[in-house]
Amino acid sequence: MVEFTITGEELWNRMARAVERVNERLRKTVRILEDAQVPYAVIGGHAVRAWVAQVDEAAQRTTRDVDILVRPTDLPALISAMTAGGFYYRNTAGLDMFVEQPDASDRDAVRFARRSS
Repeated sequence: MVEFTITGEELWNRMARAVERVNERLRKTVRILEDAQVPYAVIGGHAVRAWVAQVDEAAQRTTRDVDILVRPTDLPALISAMTAGGFYYRNTAGLDMFVEQPDASDRDAVRFARRSS
């Protein structure tokens, strides 16, 4: 059995902060891309979450990372916009991603998939 070392209000606050950080990362990314007029689509867990919110608000779940789809030709504009917006670019094992701190975990990244035009 796992023993909880964090309990009560401290645990509730920690859980709420984790979800809010992901939500803010998604909002910030969308704002940056829209301001820079970089075409994109939210994909993955957050796309499912947006659809589920239309149907059954209580069934929503979140994911830790943010997945965005862009055209390969828009990668230079994407990198420019995201770094100007305070993110750090990484390409790890062929995956383009942005993190909010240089030492942030890849699990907390904004990941970009490339689609053909």
